[in-house]
Amino acid sequence: MANMLFTIGLICLQIILGLDWTTSQDFSSFGILFSSCQRFTPQFDDCVKDAINSARPFFTTGVPEYNIPPFDPWYAEEVNQIRSGYKLKLKHVKEAGWQQSTITKFRANLEAGYIKFSQFFPEKYLEGEYITEAGGINKGVSK
Repeated sequence: MANMLFTIGLICLQIILGLDWTTSQDFSSFGILFSSCQRFTPQFDDCVKDAINSARPFFTTGVPEYNIPPFDPWYAEEVNQIRSGYKLKLKHVKEAGWQQSTITKFRANLEAGYIKFSQFFPEKYLEGEYITEAGGINKGVSK
């Protein structure tokens, strides 16, 4: 998951830093999607949201021209999650369904350098092994 978020973050960072999609030496249809998004305009957030949603076909192929790797499916050797009531360890995880997702909200604060977005997944697939520990409910369930 961290790798996938890194990839989405990389796309957003390129937008925030003002990568000029229209004059890139490796101009591609991916760049065209973002070329009309003008920073510091009221339309910027909606433009980027629409461009990312239109870029979903690239989730499976990546965009080598911009050093963006494919991330659907996404693979991780190990993912650990610790919360107040449980611990979860996922191993050999393959996650798919990103290409069917939709960014529903997108807000950027370019001055502060941060982005906040919401994403909807109609279907998501997770394959791998897991080990979980939950306080008092099940001790060390694994599959």
